[in-house]
Amino acid sequence: MLTKVSLTTANESSRLYTVESLVRNGSFSIFDDHRVDGKVLGDLVYDGKHWYSDKPPLLAALTAPVYAGLLFVTGGSAPVPTLIRPNSTYYFLSLFFSGLPAILLLYFFYRSLLLVDHVHESERIFWTGVVGLGSMIFQFATVYSNHLITALFAYLAFYLLLKARKKGILSLKLAALIGFFVGLVFALEFVIGFFMGLAVFIYFAVWKTRKELLAFIGGCLPWLIVFLVLNYLTTGSMFPWALLYLAYLGIPENATRLTVVPFSLSPARTVFNYFLALFSFKKGLFLKSPITMVAVWSMVCAMRRKNFFWREARAVVAMSVGFFTLVLAMTTDLGGGAKTLRWILPFVPLWFMFTPVTRRSRSLYTRVLLTTLIIVSITISVWSAFDPWNSGQNYTLISLLFPL
Repeated sequence: MLTKVSLTTANESSRLYTVESLVRNGSFSIFDDHRVDGKVLGDLVYDGKHWYSDKPPLLAALTAPVYAGLLFVTGGSAPVPTLIRPNSTYYFLSLFFSGLPAILLLYFFYRSLLLVDHVHESERIFWTGVVGLGSMIFQFATVYSNHLITALFAYLAFYLLLKARKKGILSLKLAALIGFFVGLVFALEFVIGFFMGLAVFIYFAVWKTRKELLAFIGGCLPWLIVFLVLNYLTTGSMFPWALLYLAYLGIPENATRLTVVPFSLSPARTVFNYFLALFSFKKGLFLKSPITMVAVWSMVCAMRRKNFFWREARAVVAMSVGFFTLVLAMTTDLGGGAKTLRWILPFVPLWFMFTPVTRRSRSLYTRVLLTTLIIVSITISVWSAFDPWNSGQNYTLISLLFPL
């Protein structure tokens, strides 16, 4: 219920002005100028005639009916989401597309732990609480973005796979439903969806029948078609990267922003960038959410010991490594929660699925370390929730907690 009541970044504004245009004008083009309320907006591209958001269009298309419903209920008096003042419209949209998906995500996370043998109820509640409060889920549950809703559908597909594995039966309808959710993930975040779809496709191709594989592909197709159609309506091209070739912020020199950065540097510099991406206090994943180290280690243990769901652990590791490698190839700035690091949020609950699978050590040292990681993670998470887009404040907090 603590979702925000006003826009804070161009990421949100470019999406929501697209929603406004869809409802009022039936078009993905936002306006003929990139100044709104006297402020210059960011995250926009220009095709020579109109301005568009540079974000994938599906979330705006899904939000438009909800916004239209708000207008209908309020008799057209629902305020337009604005950068200037708080309003109820932004609150309800962020609640519906981030707050509610976060709650549902935690519910299905808890349900998935019921599928694991020898995990006590206290452990299920414990790890659900840790994921809900100590990971990036809590931080981005307060703002309007596509990260939480993508994470929800990705986990639903994963949950259905685990459920079928537990029962030992995968019906064609269930295989199609898994494909439906994977296709939806692809349409919302096509890069994440590509790696997830590839991993699940290989999983079906290797361990399932041909009919189940075809059912999975059939489930994916509707959202793939929607994805291509929306891209065409937005840019005149069915390919999602067409947005990258438009003039970003109206400056032609900013077009074609798809560049490989680290691999053009020296090998030593590349290794250093990888190190910073994972461990640095200012930009690192593990320092953004230290408890993530436990989740990653648990996946390794599940694969090494061949615990239950160890094949699924391999699939999660494979798609995570593939995505993370691409991200590292595209940028040297994993700006905390502000830039590229937030793109991996849909993978986070998948990593934590394996934490209860490995037995918690009875060692006092291990328990103290785990408790410390959890406390620090929750502190960082709550602090970051005030402004999840700002990575500088995370560095400030870490400096206060660990001045040396």
